[in-house]
Amino acid sequence: MPLSNPDLEAAILANPDDLASYLVYADWLQSHGDPRGELISVQHARLSADTPALRKREEQLMRAQGGVFFGGLEKLLEQDGGLSVTWRLGFLKSARVAREQYDSDLDVAATLTTLLALPIAAHLDSLSVGLCEEPGDGDLQPAIDALVELEGPQTLRSLFLGDFEYPDQSDISSTSVGDLTKLYAAFPKLQSLRLRGAGAALGKIDLPELRDFTFETGGLSTECVESISRARWPKLQRLSLWFGDENYGGDAGFDDLGTLLAAKGLPQLEALGLVNCSFISGNLDSLAKAKVLRQLKRLDLSMGFLTDEDAEALVRHAAAFKHLELDVSHNYLTRRGVWLLQKAARTLVSTDQQEADTDDDRYVAVGE
Repeated sequence: MPLSNPDLEAAILANPDDLASYLVYADWLQSHGDPRGELISVQHARLSADTPALRKREEQLMRAQGGVFFGGLEKLLEQDGGLSVTWRLGFLKSARVAREQYDSDLDVAATLTTLLALPIAAHLDSLSVGLCEEPGDGDLQPAIDALVELEGPQTLRSLFLGDFEYPDQSDISSTSVGDLTKLYAAFPKLQSLRLRGAGAALGKIDLPELRDFTFETGGLSTECVESISRARWPKLQRLSLWFGDENYGGDAGFDDLGTLLAAKGLPQLEALGLVNCSFISGNLDSLAKAKVLRQLKRLDLSMGFLTDEDAEALVRHAAAFKHLELDVSHNYLTRRGVWLLQKAARTLVSTDQQEADTDDDRYVAVGE
């Protein structure tokens, strides 16, 4: 049975940068015959002298004691996908769980439940979850339900739901994110939340420590935009939304952005992404009047419908954009349009422009 010393573990948690507290914990573990004590000592020694001998000893410990450390999950580390981790002094710093292969029978929810109950996961900082079902025909709800039921680890600061390659593994619109409404209470200290997929129910977002929110989707619904507009995240610094195609549920429009563009409830926001979007084109005159622009350092309008006419509109309001790093990559600008925008923004990113003979030939970068 894994050993635990709540007092020593609490001391590490209270000051994770105090390396001496890890060594005290390592001594205690070794005195009780727990091999993780030596693992902590070896990983600590590698911080100052990453020698071949220390690396070899760490590998030996992992091979010999993997079952102790990982509670039966160690075989997943040897497979293509399944489970991957990074370490920090005897504790997992980050972990990723996913079904990577079409013929995989990995139970992602059960794996998460086992992993997050292990002593090595007690201080987990970052977690990524890939596909939970067969690629192209599944959703992430089992993983979300498992995380909500566990309510831990409370050290988690970064969560990525939908960490899969598109379109190679799955089209974005073929994988449903699921219902996140109970997740916020389970992880109130999250600082970064990234979603990739479709069909999300965001509900009432209450994440007072969140700094970064990204939703990569082929169709962002008006319901999701409303949830995002009403969200309580006063420390949010970066917000990136992919809007997608109406054929895949992307029924939000420019008028739905009123609260966001007015910067209500977003006092710290400095980077905004209105990405993969068709309706920004034709609305640059209105966007230029948005209150939120004044506090931004970066505006991302990539993967959309922008044309030279939009570039001309932006130049007409250059004063509103001149302080920004502006990303207009993967749009429909000609060389002239890019040249115009170089005069209007502090920094311009304009790679990978597309060509279209008519308006009907323009598409957002990611739909299905």
